[in-house]
Amino acid sequence: MINTLRNIPINLGLTSLVIVFSIGLFVVVYSALTVNKQSLLDEKYAQTKYVVETATGVFSYFHELEQTGQMSKADAQRFAMEMIKNTRYAESEYFWINDYTATVVMHSINSALDGKDLSNLEDPNGKKLFSEFVAVVKAQNEGFVDYLWPKPGSENPVEKISYVKGFQPWGWIIGSGVYLDDVDAQFQQEAVKLSVISTIIVLISLLISFLIVRSILLPIGQIQAALHNISEGDGDLRARLPESGKDQLTQIAIHYNTFIDRLSKTLSKAVSLNQEVEVKSRELNSVAGKTQAITEERDGMFTQMT
Repeated sequence: MINTLRNIPINLGLTSLVIVFSIGLFVVVYSALTVNKQSLLDEKYAQTKYVVETATGVFSYFHELEQTGQMSKADAQRFAMEMIKNTRYAESEYFWINDYTATVVMHSINSALDGKDLSNLEDPNGKKLFSEFVAVVKAQNEGFVDYLWPKPGSENPVEKISYVKGFQPWGWIIGSGVYLDDVDAQFQQEAVKLSVISTIIVLISLLISFLIVRSILLPIGQIQAALHNISEGDGDLRARLPESGKDQLTQIAIHYNTFIDRLSKTLSKAVSLNQEVEVKSRELNSVAGKTQAITEERDGMFTQMT
């Protein structure tokens, strides 16, 4: 594995590392966003169920007053209805009441629906939502129903999830819901925030990676050039590698410079010794020449005497 990696250029290897890190980061962010969206939905579902169950408690309270004779049924229903009608939560969420025939008893936002039979009312997908409310309550007394419904102040239907629960003593069904585009908007805000943070982290990683690659490749290139100059170039021993830093490459540069210094001193001594030998050789040649001249002169004198 190590030998295989050594076939990959250092800059490509480090860049690949950053790319893998970036992909992993985006996968983690995507997973976090997915979990976050589901968490938001679960929270909204739980909140809607809780407020509906709480509102049903209001019915139970006034029904008890009816049962004890403190209120008539009409008054108990009227007080309960008025309390529910004026109740808001999460700033704009509201309640409605319909009976088991899908006739609206009270709608907090659109009072024009009060008293109307909405058993055949369909959303844009063809779902008869009020009939579905009744069917869910008859089947299990409570549950969630998804459909399309306009937000307050708008005519365009959007996705909505409602929780409905029956109150059998009065034959009422109370419901409330959450618009999913609110969840989507909140999710998009989180997605944008996390995407910006992730992008900044990736860009910083790329910048740091570039600086690290440059800090590695630049001294490696200098070392490579210096060794090439010695092995195949002019062999200029005056060149030295920069020694700024404390990493392994700096240590290599220090060792290289130390080696070149010793080599230079050795070569300088060799050159100096060679020069001394050459001077001594010339001196010997001079002495030998003089000796030969003296010898020849003596030989000539000896010849003349004989």
